[in-house]
Amino acid sequence: MKLVRLALLTLTPPVAADQGWQFKYGPVSLSTSRCSGPETASKFLLAAEIGLSDMPVTDEKGLLKVSGPQRELAEEAIEVFGNLLAVSLHARRHISSPIPWLGLVPETDDDRLLLNDSDGIVLEGHGVPRFPYTLDPEEAIAYLADRLDGVAIVSEAISSEHASGCFRELIRLFERAFTLGGAQLVKPLATFLGQAEFGYTEDEIKYWIEDVRHPLTHADRRADFLLEKDVRPYAGRVMQAAYEVLLNKLRWRDPETERRTIWLPDCGSSSADGDSFITKGCDAHLGYQTLDDALVFPIDLGGVLSELPEGVWFRLPAGGGISIARGPVFVKGEKPNVPT
Repeated sequence: MKLVRLALLTLTPPVAADQGWQFKYGPVSLSTSRCSGPETASKFLLAAEIGLSDMPVTDEKGLLKVSGPQRELAEEAIEVFGNLLAVSLHARRHISSPIPWLGLVPETDDDRLLLNDSDGIVLEGHGVPRFPYTLDPEEAIAYLADRLDGVAIVSEAISSEHASGCFRELIRLFERAFTLGGAQLVKPLATFLGQAEFGYTEDEIKYWIEDVRHPLTHADRRADFLLEKDVRPYAGRVMQAAYEVLLNKLRWRDPETERRTIWLPDCGSSSADGDSFITKGCDAHLGYQTLDDALVFPIDLGGVLSELPEGVWFRLPAGGGISIARGPVFVKGEKPNVPT
């Protein structure tokens, strides 16, 4: 049995090449075909094929679940090829998962029997909270006049097209606000954020500062390093923490943790597990970015494939569609008045 991991690669600005590329990455064979797309970008369907060492597992619903090292290697090959193409053509690249993003190629009679008896392939997405926080510009001028350096950093983060760049900028904001870096920043930042009702813990902050920041920023001595997919699942929660620090820290450029109450969001993230809240009586809009089941690529909800590459098997489970897992949303009491 072979696994085919499918992905959509969007290149901006558009490229002239129309032919399909072939790419070999260890045991992965990757091929491409051009898709129709907007005039401002070029979109390609990538199919990364690799042999499976074990047969897919059938769950209690009769659905096949495909995971393991071969799938991870196929996804790595997709990223490597996307990066090579971006550098070769000097284009911005965006990789997403179409629907479906997994398929199988039977090679033996046993393979075909398994697929015939199956009710489909498990396709699960994960909704990661994303909240666009807004302020009144005239009020913001008064609140932020003593910390325009912080405003500049958050502006750079918001303007970053990749979660990795956004994360690095927001860590710089925390360092700037507390005049501390590295392990010394963990406890003051955790103490400050812990005073808000958003579920921030010292372990979570330590993970950002000590486990993620260095391999996301530096690549000199480590054997491995991190990329966008490694921070995408919690980028929105870090942005919420940045607004908390920028607006509610009493003394800017100071390691102290006193707070002022300038900003209370109408909705947002309430835990590192994906829980969200919405405030009663507010005209708030909960936002989510939907990632595939492995939390590797965002799902292109408009990228439903009308046909699959030749020989690729996929069956939609009974009931149709994909299931999107999201954390619970809690309703808070009415928002108190915030002093101006």
